[in-house]
Amino acid sequence: MGRETIERRTEGNELKEIKKINKNAIATIHNNLIQARHRLSLEELRLMDTIISFIQPDDEDFKRYKIPVSVFKDLYNIQRKDIYDVVKRAVEGLLSKPIKIEEVEEGKRRFKMFNFISFGEYEEGAGNFYIEIDRNFKPYLLQLKEFFTRIPIKYTYVLNSKYAIRLYELLKQYEETGYRVDYLSDLREMLGVEPGEYSRFEAFERRVLKKAIEEINDKTDLKVSYSKKKTGRKVTHIEFIIEKKEINRYAQLVQSPAERVWQEIGDLREKYWDILNDVVSYLNRLNENQVLFLLVNLDTSLYPLEAAIEIIKNADKNKRLTNPMGFLIRSFQIDMNRAKYKELTLIPKKLDKELFVQRLEDGKEKEKLKPAKEIMEPLIYLLEKSVSENTLNLLKEPLLDALIDKEEKIVYIPVPDEVYKEWIEKNYLQSIKSFLNMNFGVNDIVLKVMESEDLLEEKT
Repeated sequence: MGRETIERRTEGNELKEIKKINKNAIATIHNNLIQARHRLSLEELRLMDTIISFIQPDDEDFKRYKIPVSVFKDLYNIQRKDIYDVVKRAVEGLLSKPIKIEEVEEGKRRFKMFNFISFGEYEEGAGNFYIEIDRNFKPYLLQLKEFFTRIPIKYTYVLNSKYAIRLYELLKQYEETGYRVDYLSDLREMLGVEPGEYSRFEAFERRVLKKAIEEINDKTDLKVSYSKKKTGRKVTHIEFIIEKKEINRYAQLVQSPAERVWQEIGDLREKYWDILNDVVSYLNRLNENQVLFLLVNLDTSLYPLEAAIEIIKNADKNKRLTNPMGFLIRSFQIDMNRAKYKELTLIPKKLDKELFVQRLEDGKEKEKLKPAKEIMEPLIYLLEKSVSENTLNLLKEPLLDALIDKEEKIVYIPVPDEVYKEWIEKNYLQSIKSFLNMNFGVNDIVLKVMESEDLLEEKT
């Protein structure tokens, strides 16, 4: 089908071209859709949340999105040649798999079923996908004023199982209250567990619940625990306790990328401390860094941890293996293009932080940014008298986290997402600039409101 036909079909809906997926974007979703029942795959869930994140707060209607296939490489963390097939399958899944939404009207439960996408098309040669959300989802995605949940899509990308993504969304809905309880039967259905799959609770707990919570605790802004509630001798309810992690955005910004990698590896060493101490005592050719790399990248659904440890020990002992590390990477089916902390495979022994950071940064110029707290605190003092408490709370954190480049005369104000950024720029940026000029006599100072990860990318 040619370009003219595609453009003619879009007359009823504005065409919006997506040139880059903003990983700091937020998907704002009505709670009824968060609670929906469906059996979408990992790739389909990622695509759905990403498409929802394209919707702006003031949108009154859905748009038709034109998305180059190259954009999806970051979304699915795939560099393979079959990226088109992956996206095509995800689009087809959203076109064909029903989403069941429960509502209560006049005391009666009603279930509505729609497919998320009403239109999907691929422009051969140009490599563009065209996607449109089904109009039945308007009440759940447009002009939301209440009963909605904000999902940072960056966590959709790092969670590697569909169960972890679905459970994260469900728990995010209750992060303010810190408590959620679900019937086991409802929870299974909302997570997309097939009927008859993991029918024994022990299997469901081991293969779905525990793995999902471990991933959420490791990779997201939530810390979750749960307890089992029984009716008689049978587990019938799951009670979740939800805590928000304290994320120090300023600390993340002033750290170099190498220092953050070191900190993450330090956390992983602590997590695997007992295992590493045991395994390393048996080894002669492999070292602790290499074992840590294998443990971090191990797919435990293919190789249980206990079995993997024995394989590592036996490979180290096998004198016929000239390269035991290469053998283990192949045996555990670790994709080195996507593996985490590949630096560990190159380091012959445990290094101290300074040497590690120096090696990873490879002599890059030290960060020039300094805290701007002392020039922002007087502004916050004035704001306390002129804005509401809610507004002050929204402004306070980014202003206190502001960083200044004195050489370039630029003040950076880090914010968590695009909505936050637009709000500050529209309502407060000029006032902040006027205050700084008046109080510090700097007429040519430049103010930039930037999402935290974009600031990291630009300044490191």
